[in-house]
Amino acid sequence: MKIDKDKLNEFLTLIKDKVDITALELIEKDFYLNILLSKLNFESYVFKGGTCLAKAYLNYFRFSEDLDFTFANQGFWKGKSTKNIKKICKEKIDLLGEQIEKIGFDFKFDKKDTKYIMLGSNNKLVTFKVHYTSVLTGNSSFIKIQINFLEKIIFPCQTRELISLIKQSQFMPEDQIYFKEFIDFYNPIKIKVYNIKEIVAEKVRSLLTRKAIKSRDAIDLLFIYNSFNIKPQDLLNEITEKILFSINNYEKYRENLILTKDKLQNLEFQYDEVRPLVIKHFNKENFDVYVRDLKHLLIELVEKII
Repeated sequence: MKIDKDKLNEFLTLIKDKVDITALELIEKDFYLNILLSKLNFESYVFKGGTCLAKAYLNYFRFSEDLDFTFANQGFWKGKSTKNIKKICKEKIDLLGEQIEKIGFDFKFDKKDTKYIMLGSNNKLVTFKVHYTSVLTGNSSFIKIQINFLEKIIFPCQTRELISLIKQSQFMPEDQIYFKEFIDFYNPIKIKVYNIKEIVAEKVRSLLTRKAIKSRDAIDLLFIYNSFNIKPQDLLNEITEKILFSINNYEKYRENLILTKDKLQNLEFQYDEVRPLVIKHFNKENFDVYVRDLKHLLIELVEKII
């Protein structure tokens, strides 16, 4: 896909004057996220994670720069051998990798090159790294597309229209014509997404089984609570079920959970760490109270599971 760099630079600057995001580099990355979401076939997958939360539920409360998906039909794996699952996952990885390569970013579908692809857990987990050179700064950056093929999905998934950073109607008629090739990527996209309760459970699961505990997960949970009045304490059984599934199917998650147990007593979610990530205002005192209770919950969950 060929892009007129000067014209795109002009377009991104025009958007900056119309949205709450002031960093042009983030507006540019969001544009590339839209290209990937528009051009790739994710029909067999469910959108999840921070970008899903921002685009499907919370209207860009913070910026997230990765695309996370889970294979939708988890019942498909029932009764299949490990060898067969690995083979099927390989076929699906090949199909998606070939699609990404055709779009025109800096991406080569070469499984031996970890610059572009990282495989894990017998093909049950794949991360594609789609590189690009910023038209604004000339710096190299990349977008991660991560697929989990085996995961516990508890709540019914939904089809939602993703919230666009900007609408076509916000442009002057002459700009709609001149920048049409770019504006088209802001057209509505309907996609299967995790239920908001699933996202809450998944966020807590991630906090406990990821190698590094990230404060951004805590701020995501706080904004979900503020908007939907859902908190992890309401979903203890579902969270436990998801954690057990993860550590029984992914060795790295089991190892990370053991390491996390030792970190929790000294864990401090930092307001100063998450504030630069968040576009919408939030109260520091509310954050401190929320993460204090969240820390207690995480400790209780780990002690229950290990």
